[in-house]
Amino acid sequence: MNETSARVLRFIVDYLDEHFYPPTMREIADGVARVHSVVSWHLDMLEEMDLIGRGPKGASRAIWVTDDGREAVKRQEVRA
Repeated sequence: MNETSARVLRFIVDYLDEHFYPPTMREIADGVARVHSVVSWHLDMLEEMDLIGRGPKGASRAIWVTDDGREAVKRQEVRA
């Protein structure tokens, strides 16, 4: 996983932990200082790696973090 994908995943986990519901694409883009299309690409990569799951296209706030995704974030914290 590259640095930006890791930042996107970390942002989603932090947001979920704070708000108890997932962020929108715009909130993710604002949170990691990237444009929507870049965030979309990273979300696709995270989903392919089974670190996140997503609902149907166009559904707002339809992102969840898998157990593997949470473990990946924990491993990043250990290295930091």
